[in-house]
Amino acid sequence: MISGHRKAGEEYPLYRFDCDHLSVLPATGTNVHRIERAVAAFLAAQRWEIT
Repeated sequence: MISGHRKAGEEYPLYRFDCDHLSVLPATGTNVHRIERAVAAFLAAQRWEIT
């Protein structure tokens, strides 16, 4: 699991706004380490700005 992210199944309050979906990045595969590296690389390459 990537550090600083919620674990699968962890509950988080819903506010019924678009911000509820901002922390979701689905990823699937058979090799957990490769998935974690791919997600980390994707997140590092993106700029996340709420305007």
